[in-house]
Amino acid sequence: MIRLLLSNFIRAITFIIGSPKPIYAFFSGRPVWWGELIAAGMALWFVGQILRYLWQGSIADALIVLVGIFLIVLPLILSVQQFLLNAPAWLKPLGWAPAWGGFIGKSIVGMGAGVGESNVKRGAEVVDARTIEEAAAPLIVKIGRVQINPKVEPQHFLITGTTGAGKTQAIHGMLDTIRRREQPVIVADVGGVYLSKWANGDSFILNPFDARDAGWNPFVEIKREYDCDRLAKAAIPDAEGESQQWNFYAQNLFSAVLTQLWKRDQWSPRELVRLVMSAETSELAEWVKGTAAAPLASESNERMLASTRSIASL
Repeated sequence: MIRLLLSNFIRAITFIIGSPKPIYAFFSGRPVWWGELIAAGMALWFVGQILRYLWQGSIADALIVLVGIFLIVLPLILSVQQFLLNAPAWLKPLGWAPAWGGFIGKSIVGMGAGVGESNVKRGAEVVDARTIEEAAAPLIVKIGRVQINPKVEPQHFLITGTTGAGKTQAIHGMLDTIRRREQPVIVADVGGVYLSKWANGDSFILNPFDARDAGWNPFVEIKREYDCDRLAKAAIPDAEGESQQWNFYAQNLFSAVLTQLWKRDQWSPRELVRLVMSAETSELAEWVKGTAAAPLASESNERMLASTRSIASL
């Protein structure tokens, strides 16, 4: 074991002294020469002696070593430093003389920049908070000038106001942020206002009356007849208060027409919308005969049918 350690030690010393190039490089790219390592070792040895005496309680011996450094060792090292900085030409090809001379003084008394100094900078020194805020601003959802906490985004927002108050523009601003984030979004766009501005080649449009329709068909979701009721509730959600009964009528109408089309293998979303929203009362009566929606198609309930259709259109 001892022989192995001595062998590796001698090999390392031989490599250090005989190396014509730097033996190490910091992350910054500055090279480290073998002379620097030896000088650093000398500095550590003197400091170690002082600490050893202090640990043993011999303050006098520690002071003697400290005084000796400044009165004897330091002047000697500085003299050697001056010699090496002006080294003869035959020493310069080795590449270590200037490095040795420039490092000895720095290692002992910390004269050089980068020796014993911290290069760590606080984040605020690199970039201020306002710059970060401005850089992140395009990715923060805003309503007007009010920034929305990302934790609150999944909750619902009710945007109300008179004509010209900026409701549509506020939603446009939110969609702009979502587009910058490259996040997916589902937009229920009855009037096509948002579709005209934000639709692109990657958009999926679910509208049987639009030539760009992605082709999704609600009929493919039906496996059993009760699935028609489930789809009707999804298309026309339950309501509370005075609207509860009207939403129930609209659900019955939608479900009845959807069921009859499914049974007759007429899986056309366009026809579904036409029958529910605009078919003549007499034609609709033939489709919903014998269902819960049949009373809506009677000639005496035209006003009730019109109100029900207005709920279904929402």
